[in-house]
Amino acid sequence: IEVMNKIIKTILITILLLLSIFLITSCNIFKTDTDSCSSLDNLAKDNCYLENNNCEKIVSVSLQDTCFAERAKTEKNLNLCYTLKDEAVQFYCQEQVIELLNDHELCNNISNNYWEDNCHFHLAINNNKSTYCDLISDHSQKESCYKEIALTTNDYLLCEFLNTEDRESCMFKIAKSTQKLEICSELSNAINQDACRIKIAQLKNDKDICKLIRLSVIREDCIASFNTTNVSNTSNWSNTSVENSS
Repeated sequence: IEVMNKIIKTILITILLLLSIFLITSCNIFKTDTDSCSSLDNLAKDNCYLENNNCEKIVSVSLQDTCFAERAKTEKNLNLCYTLKDEAVQFYCQEQVIELLNDHELCNNISNNYWEDNCHFHLAINNNKSTYCDLISDHSQKESCYKEIALTTNDYLLCEFLNTEDRESCMFKIAKSTQKLEICSELSNAINQDACRIKIAQLKNDKDICKLIRLSVIREDCIASFNTTNVSNTSNWSNTSVENSS
């Protein structure tokens, strides 16, 4: 009986060892099969690893940086950006992650004017914070920042930061959007002011507003616009060029 027990124990141990070996072998085979990228060559292999977010295995420095930058965005991990080898990708990575974190103070840590400006711009737009626009060094982008927030928030005072043509268009659009007559008075010349008033008169369907128009030819057209037979007379004024300018 004792001998039989020893034989049984030996058989069981042998079976367990065989099972262990089988499992280990199976795991190795499975691991090899799942790394489908390894069978590819050079750039194709790197692109495969990039698509699978397996950044550590990418050989190309530029592709590896791109991979880690996308991972940093996914994880909102700003520290990962600082490990990138290519400065341009590093700055891009910083701006993108800071935008996702929505932490404006971090924009000042970007030591590149282009990407720092982009950081100020996007966080200004995303949060309707016009004060951030003033931190943008590029004049054109700074104006775009003020204009976009002005039109989004209907804050006509922000139009003052724009060049003359864009200022007029900006104020005209906000006056039309809010239907506030007082904004028309802020336009730079009498024609634009009265074109603004006739537009609001039509939008409000209020003939009395026509009386506020100073130029007689526009005032008469405004009054005539409430006569259905003469409605076409106002098209040149209510659709003035200042409204349609960029």
